[in-house]
Amino acid sequence: MGGLKVIETGEAVADPSGNTRALLKDVMREDGPALRRFILSRIRDASEAEDVLQDLYLRLIQNSHAVRQAESRRAYLVSMARNLIHDRHRHAMVRDRALAEIGVQLLGRYEPPLQEHVLQAREGREAVNRAMDRLRPKHREIYVLSRMGGVRNSDIASRLGISLRSVERHVSEISVYMRETLATCI
Repeated sequence: MGGLKVIETGEAVADPSGNTRALLKDVMREDGPALRRFILSRIRDASEAEDVLQDLYLRLIQNSHAVRQAESRRAYLVSMARNLIHDRHRHAMVRDRALAEIGVQLLGRYEPPLQEHVLQAREGREAVNRAMDRLRPKHREIYVLSRMGGVRNSDIASRLGISLRSVERHVSEISVYMRETLATCI
């Protein structure tokens, strides 16, 4: 079975040479892990990151000629990934805006949360605060910057004067600690 070939209309058609299939295999093998890490560094949800990666591969099939002509294939693919992430973000903003408008329309139907839910939320917040208080100051700062501030690990490393690998290790350890601590508290 042949690969796909993109014609000027942007439609994918059968390509008897299989060049696109070979390109896709090369990209998945050589660039796939780096692309996955890049996407995961911007989207913290692994399943959504996989969706973006699949969308990227689809775009690669549709635009294989442009990928082949790029000076740096990896730079071009990273640019494609960045654009896909921005597109998803813009779509999410539009969706959230629409949901907010629906919420305003339904405002007359608003029912306050049950007292039980309010108490559970307070207990959860207090558990997070207690867990954060037990962290060492440096870990607390890394966790706040990473998880609450959305600061990239490389920026945290620069800001704190430590290696990127150290930041990644600290974030991983802190995340495990917070998950385990909160699982027993909540």
